[in-house]
Amino acid sequence: MKKSKTILSLVLAACLIFGMLPALAASAADGDTANSNFMEIVGTGNNSYLSTVGSNAFNVLMYNNTFSGTFGDQHMGGIELSLNGVRIATNGDLHMLPTPEQWDATPAPSRGTRIHDEETGTITIPMTFNGSPDGVLKYDLVAQPIEDGFCLKMFLKSDMPEDLKGKARFNLEFRPASYRNKSYQADLNADGVYDTFGVFPLHPQDEMVETERPNLPSQEWYVKEWNTDRGNDQPTPFATGYAFAFSPEDEQTAIDIEAANGDLMELYDGRNRAQNGWYVLSTLIQATHPGDLAAEWNIRPHVKEGWVREPNVGFSQVGYSPAQEKFAVVELDKWDENYPKTMALYRVNADGSEEKVCEKELGATTDWMRFKYARFDFSEVTEAGLYRIHYGDYVGEIFPTAQDVYDNIWQTCLSGFLAVQMDHIAVREGYKIWHGASHMDDGVIGDRQSSWFDGMGMQRMPDAIRAKGYQGEDHVDGLNKGGWFDAGDFDLQISRNVQVLGDLVNAGEICGRMDNYDDLSVTWDDATGGLVEMHRP
Repeated sequence: MKKSKTILSLVLAACLIFGMLPALAASAADGDTANSNFMEIVGTGNNSYLSTVGSNAFNVLMYNNTFSGTFGDQHMGGIELSLNGVRIATNGDLHMLPTPEQWDATPAPSRGTRIHDEETGTITIPMTFNGSPDGVLKYDLVAQPIEDGFCLKMFLKSDMPEDLKGKARFNLEFRPASYRNKSYQADLNADGVYDTFGVFPLHPQDEMVETERPNLPSQEWYVKEWNTDRGNDQPTPFATGYAFAFSPEDEQTAIDIEAANGDLMELYDGRNRAQNGWYVLSTLIQATHPGDLAAEWNIRPHVKEGWVREPNVGFSQVGYSPAQEKFAVVELDKWDENYPKTMALYRVNADGSEEKVCEKELGATTDWMRFKYARFDFSEVTEAGLYRIHYGDYVGEIFPTAQDVYDNIWQTCLSGFLAVQMDHIAVREGYKIWHGASHMDDGVIGDRQSSWFDGMGMQRMPDAIRAKGYQGEDHVDGLNKGGWFDAGDFDLQISRNVQVLGDLVNAGEICGRMDNYDDLSVTWDDATGGLVEMHRP
């Protein structure tokens, strides 16, 4: 009897196994990236990326750009997504806050050598984070094609440092210009049903809560000072879920994201903390040991069938001098084989009519990255007049050909850009106030054993300055006069200001004092900094 039961059990087990074979086969097919036929590795070396097969409709850039060691979070690094020709997401990686600001990503993780598996279409990036005093964190970022998209994973390769536990996150930031006022839907219960919805906010409006930062001793002094001044408040998420559908009503930006490992995803508005913040999709990392799966997101874009990027035509918007070389360059989707093969130049007449003056075959294209380029040369057109380029359905902006075409293009730099950039003085343009007299208290100098905000520094104060009685980090009177803003507006980079001033002096001498061109009224005041009025000679 016992033997009969054993045989019956084996038969039943075999039936169950064979009955499951179709499901197992389907499961294997879903995970068989080599047969997904949706994404593939294109390009070579550091220029490689994941792309939809035979199309640039959806691209996944796996750390083609590293984070800056100085500014950290500048929306140009980590994992980036491009959908239908527009970069929609960036900064995919380990982060220490839900909505990191410019310096919160410093010290930045370092990237190892990119690993490609051509057979499965998988790209792996080994990463190392050295910022925690509690140990080095090593992990892998992996992008692997799946049906209709790709799977993004983060695996730990070392223990999670103690100070990062409960703080480290996996973030991916989405571009506000693409998603504000677009809808989102969320699966709140991990049951595969989108049961809540909302609209990406036009303006940041979230409650802020105190959030503990990790201890990162290697952060620069000015980052720590900035954090102290700004405080540790972070916004609360405006949506949570185990899966999201972004912008389903707009095929240009529609994309679905699912946390395949069951972790809750939180959607934040980074603009609460930073003027240039983006929407941040974030998950708190629960993993702690080597081999643990820290994050796993299935990302499926709504790709337009047969999508091809529209041609982009570049030419001199200022115009051309009659005798100079003249050409336009058309940038084409590298997969586009049906692009118009000819380009034409038309003269625009006073009555609105146009006449074709030149038409040529584009000739061979030159490949570079995701695009290919062709050139249209119309140097033989020397008659003065107004022209525009026609290329397929594209009609370009009007540009002139004239002997004096370059006579009036530099003045706006002198009376516009450089005027607005003037430091230590208020600048106004009629009723418009560009800025007040800022940085009147600057001029601290010398003897700091670390670099300043963007690499400038003085490790030792010169003896000639020390002889005047100045100590390290004293304020030096008289430096808050003249000069131009630095990009970060936190330091005055004297050497670069001197270079700009020298260039202006040389240009003035070469060009006969700029033809006496001057439309600024400048009144200096030692106490207040004074005032610049634009377009008032």
